[in-house]
Amino acid sequence: MAGVAVERLAKSTVYDLLTQPRRRIPRWRQVESLWAVLVHIAQTTGRSTTGMAPLSEIHGRYQQLVQRPPMTGRRAGSPATHRLEVSDPPASTATGSDRAGSDQVTAQLAPGVAGDSSGLEGAGALLAGWDPASPHSPVSRVLAVKQRLKEAGQLTETTWWSQYADIVPCWFRAYLSVEPELAEIRTFAPHYLPGLLQIDDYARHIIATDLPDIDAGERERRVQLRMHRQHILRRPDRPTYWVVTTQRALYPPHLPPSVRRAQIKHLITMSIHQDFTLQLIDARVAERIHCGAMTVMRFAEPGYGDAVYLEQPGRGFYQCDGEDVAYHNVQFTRLASKARPRDETVALLLDLFGRLQP
Repeated sequence: MAGVAVERLAKSTVYDLLTQPRRRIPRWRQVESLWAVLVHIAQTTGRSTTGMAPLSEIHGRYQQLVQRPPMTGRRAGSPATHRLEVSDPPASTATGSDRAGSDQVTAQLAPGVAGDSSGLEGAGALLAGWDPASPHSPVSRVLAVKQRLKEAGQLTETTWWSQYADIVPCWFRAYLSVEPELAEIRTFAPHYLPGLLQIDDYARHIIATDLPDIDAGERERRVQLRMHRQHILRRPDRPTYWVVTTQRALYPPHLPPSVRRAQIKHLITMSIHQDFTLQLIDARVAERIHCGAMTVMRFAEPGYGDAVYLEQPGRGFYQCDGEDVAYHNVQFTRLASKARPRDETVALLLDLFGRLQP
């Protein structure tokens, strides 16, 4: 596979290699096997491998690590698990709610494929292309993204959404501020389509359902805010956007058929773009893997580590530490591996669109 004789590894070994701090350097056969499987998965699923270090470079870095003195304990300054969490009255504003062999390891490989190397050592750092001598070390990147989210959550007057500040709950401010800075967005939306994909009539229906007591004026401002967010998907440098959602998100209760048809048409149109991936998953399968909406954020700025935004009714919080981010990358990859592939999802949408008469 990819020119490498792959060694079969247990799931627990793969997970530990990619996510756990290590006192010993892993065997080279393990490292090159993980690299080969990652390349194979990326190639067979149409994902880019340009962000991966070549095997020759990884081998050179591996030799440097082997020659370094062994780790004697936890690095000084490693941050403890950190969670930014606040509560607010419920509001419909956030990301959407107002095979033997490779199959055995796919669900464990997210940190190396699309996740962050923050907090990883050994094989995970090598596969992610992290240079131990780089000023953007895992610890500094974690601290940097925590600080960025903290600052973003405090801004109200100098942000692009300041005119909507009175309807943005405090737990959503940080995400709303940094969303235009992201190079990659991966979202799991179990109940509604994420806000970046909603057409105005779909958003209007969801907001009216979730917030029946607000007046028409505020409802329209919330729709406008959601439509404004979608400008990032029309930029020349738009982020790579990967969404896993359930089919029931296409059919929220009492959604008019005309709106449903228009929404499905919009999703089909969006799927033309190669930097957008939509996958539909059976809701019952999804519930056995992960509950609740989540968004994994990758910044364009290399000095920031990845972060995860988790949302529940009336609250939202952010996770930035390496182990937390790695866990949610694993969950997202498990969801994606159980969902319909991209092409099958588009085919299903075309079929649904054809059945809904105008």
